[in-house]
Amino acid sequence: MSVLTVSEISRDLVDRLRACRVRQGFTQEEMSERADIPLSTYKRFEQKNLISLDGFIKVAIALGVADGFQSLFQPSVTETEFTSLDEVERTFASSSKSQARARSRSRSK
Repeated sequence: MSVLTVSEISRDLVDRLRACRVRQGFTQEEMSERADIPLSTYKRFEQKNLISLDGFIKVAIALGVADGFQSLFQPSVTETEFTSLDEVERTFASSSKSQARARSRSRSK
């Protein structure tokens, strides 16, 4: 697993949001209006990866992609603290059942 730098992560996020903006057909000016941030702030975001957290969230909301924030930093099953072996078994059993169901649905297509 490679460790990304702050610069690489910011550039990737900016590139993804810019691609969303372009796909949806918005200019930078339209995007700044939709996100309720100054045009200069939006341009600085796309050019230099600089924006406040509030501004970043406003842009994501304006593009309709803020739902992805809900899954950020959620503990994985391996990070979960269990109080008993039964709890571990139930968690992994339900996880493997849902994965098996998902796989069987995708095969039938």
